[in-house]
Parts: sequence; structure tokens; C-alpha cells
Amino acid sequence: MAEMIDAGKIDDLAPGKIHKVQHGDLVIALVNIGGEFYAVDGVCGHAGGPLCRGEVIEDEKVITCPWHGWEYDLSSGECLMDPSLSQKTYAVHVDGGAVTITVE
Repeated sequence: MAEMIDAGKIDDLAPGKIHKVQHGDLVIALVNIGGEFYAVDGVCGHAGGPLCRGEVIEDEKVITCPWHGWEYDLSSGECLMDPSLSQKTYAVHVDGGAVTITVE
């Protein structure tokens, strides 16, 4: 069943930065690019690296794992090196100044 989790306030989620959202054992990498929010599984599908400590290539909407440089499309979660290792993506909602993520 879908659940909405609090991801913070827009003012606290700086553009171009990766924000770690923890919900139980689930780790989500939340990224604000020009006021548009993207959320992907925060554990790299390649070797389990912490995507939340990676980098964002804003103009390409890509997140890069800090361990081995594997890149993922933030819109689709597709791994640019090996599509079979694509990341789960999550719907992000903005209501007023609050940001929430839908998880299942």
C-alpha cells in the first residue's frame, strides 16, 4: 500500500544537492533541479554505494555514485552503464512549502 512520507521543506532542499531521506530501512536520494524534484533509491544497484553521497549533473538530470562513478537518469532511474541495474524511482509531491515522497 502506498504511503506518503515527509521529505522536508522546499527552503531546506537546496537545488543541485542530494538530500538523503530515510524511512525505516529505505534510503532515498532526493534531488531538486530548478525547483523540480526527483527521488531514486539511494543505494547504487551496481555495488551498493551511497548515492546520497554522489554528485548531480544538473543539466543532464543525472546522479553519479561516489564509489565507481555509475550514473543514473533521475527521471527514469535508468542506469546509463547497464540498464539492468536501474534504480527504483519515487513520485515526489510539493504542496505549499512541504515536499513528500510516495513509497510502496
